[in-house]
Amino acid sequence: MWLLVQSLPQLVGTGQIGTACSHWLQGAALNAIVRAPDHNVCLMTAHDAPLPTLIDGASAAMARGDWPAAFGHWEHIRLRHREHAEAHLNAALALLRLGHVAQADALLLHGATAFPDHVPLALECARNAFRSGDWTAALERWRAVMDRFPDSPDAFAGVGASLQLLGHLDDAEPILAEAAGRFPNHVEIAIELARVPHRRADWPAALARWSDVVRRFPDHPEGYAGAGVALQLLDRLDEADVLLRGAADRFPAHWGIAIEYARIPHRRADWQAALQRWRAVIERCPDAPDGPIGAGIALRQLKQFDESDSVFTEAMARFPDNLNLRIEFACVASERLDWEEARRRWQTARTQFPDDQSIKEALSYAMLQLQLATAEGTEPPNAGREPVATGPNADAANIMMQFESLGSGCEFGLVQRHFDIEPLGLLRWGAISADRLAEALDSRFEGVGAPEQTMLFEVGDEREYFFRDRRFSLEMHTFIRAADANYGEVLTRQARRARYLREKLLNDLDEPAGFAKIFVYKPHFGTMPQHEIVTLHKALRRRGRHVLLVMQSADATHPNETIEAHADGLLMGYVEGLLPLGHTPKVHHDSWLVVCTKALALRQQHFLA
Repeated sequence: MWLLVQSLPQLVGTGQIGTACSHWLQGAALNAIVRAPDHNVCLMTAHDAPLPTLIDGASAAMARGDWPAAFGHWEHIRLRHREHAEAHLNAALALLRLGHVAQADALLLHGATAFPDHVPLALECARNAFRSGDWTAALERWRAVMDRFPDSPDAFAGVGASLQLLGHLDDAEPILAEAAGRFPNHVEIAIELARVPHRRADWPAALARWSDVVRRFPDHPEGYAGAGVALQLLDRLDEADVLLRGAADRFPAHWGIAIEYARIPHRRADWQAALQRWRAVIERCPDAPDGPIGAGIALRQLKQFDESDSVFTEAMARFPDNLNLRIEFACVASERLDWEEARRRWQTARTQFPDDQSIKEALSYAMLQLQLATAEGTEPPNAGREPVATGPNADAANIMMQFESLGSGCEFGLVQRHFDIEPLGLLRWGAISADRLAEALDSRFEGVGAPEQTMLFEVGDEREYFFRDRRFSLEMHTFIRAADANYGEVLTRQARRARYLREKLLNDLDEPAGFAKIFVYKPHFGTMPQHEIVTLHKALRRRGRHVLLVMQSADATHPNETIEAHADGLLMGYVEGLLPLGHTPKVHHDSWLVVCTKALALRQQHFLA
């Protein structure tokens, strides 16, 4: 470093400012400049020239994009001519171009303090905080600019934008509305005013304001992009198509317009047209990950899985930290029904994005499908193995592994999924009444999975096939959409799956190892009558010394997370918010965990001691 610094006077003295600046940067002297902007020693003072000549040299360096040289020139001017506010501003701008954001910010703050009446410095100081994503600091700086320079429309636009990004839409709107009246020709104020209803998802109001932006500022692309979004979300796709087609021709490099134009056939599920437009996005906006994401999805929907994988693989190399790319890449394997590969991809995604709930659920679903494929005989026996609990939920998962659901409904299955386990069970995703379950236990689930006793029916908008056993009125998810497989094929697979899971449950009930499990039952609706509890409990005990945990909704007598031990292996647990069968409950996972933990302790104390 000493040699670098020693060479600076000679370089500057001969006019080699760019090279000198490079040496300054290599020598880490930049930090010293910014930390002590008032120091009186500058190694560049040997380059004596009139101020206009220095400014010409600095401006020329900026014009040709030579940012090291530009910074060297402007910094030299700043230190020799301390009254020159533009030198502070332009030195900071050069630093920003060089990627030294923190140093540029320090220089801007110093310049704004030294020249409190210089509007461009104040504006750039606020913009820099805004660009950094520190909305609180940006709002503070924009407010200071607005108060000091009340005739600056940029300050009002900045305050309005910062307030919105902090979630204060109601505070932003009156400020922007007033500013729009005072500065009717300022496009950024009009744009920020349109963004308020856009962020509220008030699409009629957003469309009105975006249309006003288009009418008054026809040469600005943002209005077209915003109006195109609003039209689409109002289901006015034909109008959006006309508007955005013209805008895409006028503004071919605008990301927002290109992306929204591609979304129109995407929303229509016209995958060939969508693919064509997404490829145009990739070509026009190569730095936007939206293009390969959209193209990959279109290819996947067209069942061109290899091409979709190729698009996503290439894009992930370019955008390794993009969450949506990683999700859509994993979706290709799921769509292929290649559940082992899907499990690997979702596991990779979860490792990279451990807090994303959608990835966690998709990984659980892939693991479940692997296990169901084992039960259906379409995967080797070890493909559906129950995983060893690891990770942050390992302790809770190990607790949950010691329970098996007997129905009715999916709530306990969702609890187990929440704690990262996907055990196989005949009734985990099934519904059966307590009296029919008792009958099934006494008959060893006779005939479950027999073709003559099995049927399928479709449920919901997704038209999922549901399994029904005619004898016991047992119903359960197949997790297969009618659109994805024919009835006969699914019926054969589900009958085979039911037989496999029936045998697995009977083994658990018959073998001593089964005594390690606590069997859980939640009633169809409301509170389970006492006679049903007694009937079910006796039927289970006829199968062996098993423990039954009956879950009821908490009430004033039995507060949330209460559990009671009764004679002969009967536990009664209470959790708030249990909802009727057929509803998707807001599951109180942690309360379930507390009850299950207490159940294990009570089993040890009362039934195994």
